[in-house]
Amino acid sequence: MPKLTISSAKKISMNQSLTQPDPFERHRAFRDAMHGQIPPQLLELALTDDFEPTRLLALRFAGQVEFTPAQKVRAMTDDADKVRAAAIQCFGHELPPEEHAKTLFDSSELVRRNAVCVRPLTDRQRIAMLADPSSAVRAQVVSLGHLTPAQHDEALVDPDWLVRARAVELGGLTKSQLDRAMLDESRQVREAAEAQGGKKTIRGSLRDLLYRARNAGLA
Repeated sequence: MPKLTISSAKKISMNQSLTQPDPFERHRAFRDAMHGQIPPQLLELALTDDFEPTRLLALRFAGQVEFTPAQKVRAMTDDADKVRAAAIQCFGHELPPEEHAKTLFDSSELVRRNAVCVRPLTDRQRIAMLADPSSAVRAQVVSLGHLTPAQHDEALVDPDWLVRARAVELGGLTKSQLDRAMLDESRQVREAAEAQGGKKTIRGSLRDLLYRARNAGLA
């Protein structure tokens, strides 16, 4: 019978922890085990764990350890939105154009937001994504630039402040566009306009004062 050493006892204990029923304890065990060298079998166990945070934990090591093609595909088609989004961020640039195009219309806003960043968009794809129902996705597309003047103009009057702010940050605004941005109801848009050289107005200053008063509970 082989002698039980301290290191082998720790290994047995760790293996038992990685397969115990409590998902939080398993997650803690995976997190502790993923220091230094990560064996392929440990990565596979984490990627197939039924606890979403553990699968996300495994994806944090993309670039440090080698994922097999099957593991990449499985992660990019995971049932959990956060896992798919993280996998697209890690491996989406490796997808063929036709497969990447599918991720742009994923049901998850998180996935779409990451998908627009991992490969250059075609003109048609950019048009489609600028019409995405999610303001976070639209803002991400705007921040990447490559907009036509008409697309930039539309982004500057988008219903959502985040998209307008990203459009202002791109620069190249006319004086009337910059003046309009300085009067925007959103503080973030006004700050972006000021960074582009916009001049504060009495109306804009009053809005800033009102914003600060609300934050201080005075209004």
